[in-house]
Amino acid sequence: MQNRTTLHQTLQRRVYGGFPPSVLLKRARGSKYLVQCLQKETTLTGHEGCVNSIAWNESGEYLLSGADDCNLNIYTPVNGKLLHTIRSGHRANIFSAKFLPCSGDKWIVSCAGDGMIHLTDLDRESTYGQFQFDCHAGTTYEVITTPGDPNTFLSCGEDGTVRLFDLRTKTKCLCRDCKEDILIDCGKAVTSINLNPITPYHLGVGCEDSTVRVFDRRALSSSSSNKMNGMFCQFRPDSLSGRTCRVTSLNYSPDGSELLVSYCADYVYLFALRGTKQPRCYRDDGSENGYSNGSHRNVPPLKRLRLRGDWSDTGPNARPESEHPSPESSLMQRMSDMFARWLEESFRAGQRHRARTSSSRSVSVSSTSSSVSSSPPSYLSGSSSESSGTSVYSEKNREGFGVTNEIPRVPKIGEDWEKVRQRVYRLHKKAKSCMEYDEQETWIPEMTRVYKGHRNARTMIKEANFWGEEYVLSGSDCGRIFIWDKYSAELVMILQGDKHVVNCVQPHPFDPILASSGIDYDIKLWTPTAKEPMEPKDKDEIIGRNEKMLEESRDTITVPASFMIRMLASLNHARLGQQNPDEDTDSDSSDD
Repeated sequence: MQNRTTLHQTLQRRVYGGFPPSVLLKRARGSKYLVQCLQKETTLTGHEGCVNSIAWNESGEYLLSGADDCNLNIYTPVNGKLLHTIRSGHRANIFSAKFLPCSGDKWIVSCAGDGMIHLTDLDRESTYGQFQFDCHAGTTYEVITTPGDPNTFLSCGEDGTVRLFDLRTKTKCLCRDCKEDILIDCGKAVTSINLNPITPYHLGVGCEDSTVRVFDRRALSSSSSNKMNGMFCQFRPDSLSGRTCRVTSLNYSPDGSELLVSYCADYVYLFALRGTKQPRCYRDDGSENGYSNGSHRNVPPLKRLRLRGDWSDTGPNARPESEHPSPESSLMQRMSDMFARWLEESFRAGQRHRARTSSSRSVSVSSTSSSVSSSPPSYLSGSSSESSGTSVYSEKNREGFGVTNEIPRVPKIGEDWEKVRQRVYRLHKKAKSCMEYDEQETWIPEMTRVYKGHRNARTMIKEANFWGEEYVLSGSDCGRIFIWDKYSAELVMILQGDKHVVNCVQPHPFDPILASSGIDYDIKLWTPTAKEPMEPKDKDEIIGRNEKMLEESRDTITVPASFMIRMLASLNHARLGQQNPDEDTDSDSSDD
């Protein structure tokens, strides 16, 4: 374990000129004594909705926040004063907002659930929100800036793209699902991104499929046709190899050597960005050969439906359903069971339909005019028998390529040989490029720690962050803030931060000050001002309860009230059908 200097030792050395003030502040962050002296200092108000984003400026003088009320607020936390309330122009919940660096804290970039990205210039109040980028198709989850660069920023969203915007060349774009400025296209929702603070050309990308990918921005270009170029690292925890959990937060350690990843319906993991070099083969979509992305699941598992706006399972007083069952939970479970059956039946019906379609297509192809040549061209090998299923590539070669699940087969009578030839050529080209990439060596990071005890299941945003170099912290659905020792993963402090859910935890750039926010309409500031350090109370009970509730909430779907009304109507319809089995109720089906 790394040798650690105590705060007392640092203070002693400072007396004799051993450490500058900056080192003292760094050591203060590493003091367990001060961590356990954290308490709520003040509350910043001014929003009329959940606060989904908080960010300090470079000097730590200002705190920027964005919320469900579509407003951006700027505070001076030292005196708890609200300086500005800005109507951002967004039409949905703001999910991320940042000061552009080196802009005098006058330029703000923000994104929201409406997919829009807005650039706000505080010196031009009459044009707030005028500079708009409507490029993402669907929700935009996060915007990040590049240290020292006021002209560029990056964004990610539900459309699976990571985009780079340069204000020197473009200050607005109203083209929905724009094909410009795309650096990366993962083919699946990108839910979090971050830059390495030491090597800002390294970009971490977290997706909804549990996978984290790291790219070298120097190899990326918005004009490139291959939007997965530059990826030199791809990983996920071994425990998630059989299921998918959305990445809700990515953060690099202060020295850039580690990456902290928080997963929805799971835990917080620490990866060391070092390891042995091994060859890897990636498909065009970035998925690794033989690497499960959870796509093997035919029907998504479902345990329970949850009504949108129901926060009864959050906060410090929430309890597992197994301990306190209620009539409401019984009804929800019954509707969940019915919905799961519908999903299963729909899936089976789809399979039967595809089988019938495939069968009818085979019959029609076989009966096609025999004027088309039935002899395969010389470039195809293998039998032409339909029953043999012989492939152009052997099964062994197919596994080695890892390019596609489809094998170019011998064409049936009546098929267009030219189309088949082109298809074979494309697959061969894919296989060749993958084999060439397979010869390159990539970093395989080591998962060194896992931090448990909190609960991350209810929101798309749940941040985990570093507290200096010694500690890790995260919000929780139980309304608390959890702080762990980074090296031992011991839970050293629990803070009560919200009535329902704590989503955002942002340490001050220098001082031992923490800002947090969540479902409450305010922001809390925490400072080490308690007279005595406090050990976390009822730690084991809180951890056990969160673990039970995390398991209960896995594979739960949140649905709107209109959906529940339709479900209730269907339940009633089914009940009436059971009571009157001989009655013809087909005429009432339109009421559903």
